[in-house]
Amino acid sequence: MTQASRNPYPNSDSNKRYYTYDYYLRHTIGAKCAKLPLDIGLSCPNIDGKCARGGCIYCSGRGSGDFAPEATLSVSEQIQKQKENYAHKWDVKNCIAYFQAHTNTYAPLSFLKEKFEEALSQEGIIGLNIATRADCLEDDVVEYLTSLAERTTLTVELGLQTSNDESAARINRGHDFATFCRGFAKLRAASEKINICVHIILGLPEEDDETMMQTVRDVAVLHPNQLKIHLLHVLKNTRLAKLYESGEYTPLEREHYIRLVADALEILPPDIVIARLTGDGMADDLLAPLWSRKKTTVINDIDKLLFARDSWQGKKFGYSTREISLQMIDRRISSNWWKKLVKYFVRVGDSLEIRCWKEEPAEIQQASLYGNPIDDNYEVSIKGVVSEQFISELLSDNPTDKSIYNKMTKYFTINAEREGIKFCSAHYGTEIYLIGVSDDDIAFFEDVMREYTEEDFSIAIDK
Repeated sequence: MTQASRNPYPNSDSNKRYYTYDYYLRHTIGAKCAKLPLDIGLSCPNIDGKCARGGCIYCSGRGSGDFAPEATLSVSEQIQKQKENYAHKWDVKNCIAYFQAHTNTYAPLSFLKEKFEEALSQEGIIGLNIATRADCLEDDVVEYLTSLAERTTLTVELGLQTSNDESAARINRGHDFATFCRGFAKLRAASEKINICVHIILGLPEEDDETMMQTVRDVAVLHPNQLKIHLLHVLKNTRLAKLYESGEYTPLEREHYIRLVADALEILPPDIVIARLTGDGMADDLLAPLWSRKKTTVINDIDKLLFARDSWQGKKFGYSTREISLQMIDRRISSNWWKKLVKYFVRVGDSLEIRCWKEEPAEIQQASLYGNPIDDNYEVSIKGVVSEQFISELLSDNPTDKSIYNKMTKYFTINAEREGIKFCSAHYGTEIYLIGVSDDDIAFFEDVMREYTEEDFSIAIDK
């Protein structure tokens, strides 16, 4: 039997035990496509001083657009040149225009429209990939992207790199994880037809294995359509190069990277397309690690490790189904218990839904800070991502209206979810449902509720 015939992973017709970009293209567009890197001469907000200066410490002067033609060429000229460059390797009958260099929504809408529409007008262009940042999604641009997604296959690539705020500051990213989550949620709420691809980097300075895997777990919660996993490589004339040359940064070893990628694939949802598993720089500019030049052998060894483990993408993406349910009985109880549960179970980056009655305009207006309101019969549903601001509001809020309920919160329903763990606050916090809890979660819950009696709460725990 071949490895392909013994492959338990469903989204594959080969030995690949993860959702390859090739498989995605063949089963959605119907054919392989050449992706043509382009450069339209933009910058980034962490280069020009809007949020930082100098850019990310690992970026070349071309902002990850090293494989694109010069920005002095028109979009049409670049596409033609790239077709000629790739013709020996790909059938360029079907192509995706890849706006790769720097931040490709960091410009006035009129400029962006001109460039994107020019690309779509070229023969053989069947889709667009637009690389950008989550903090560069202005309302008019998002509205335009939504319209584009109705006309073509559109993928918007958002660079996260790490969910660790200290690491993000260390690489001069210019935004934190909460900012990324807000941008991600804004784009997702705008249109389900926009494919969102998140980028992460393994091997950032001072990150250990757990920090890197936490980024992967946070991405799993966001559940983008696609994910690119990059190896941090050192390019000449970057600030990272100075750290490397002074001995302050050591790149990942080959075997370590292969193991990390396999670990990451196991905990990701099985339906996320893996658009990249590694990366490299221009050969003349690459300082380290030199083993990254042999991408094919690295990918082959990732395949071999997954086979040896009898593992695949999503194998460990399964969680407990144990539940805790609670209903308040004594209406005189303060909200201290509720806030302790919120602080423990609700985290920045969780998917969020707030539900309010239509007769609660003030609550709807406040909830709309965290997502887009949508009418749902007698209620309004606001979906987004949990932010530090939202958690802070919950922990400081003390509703005064207790005419019907002893309200713990102004919001009728709050649902927050990550990695299969769901927190549900219902009937203004007088009911709590916790789904997918672990032994540690149950122990914490029992410790919080220890001071209360059966006359205060009705509690059921699935142990």
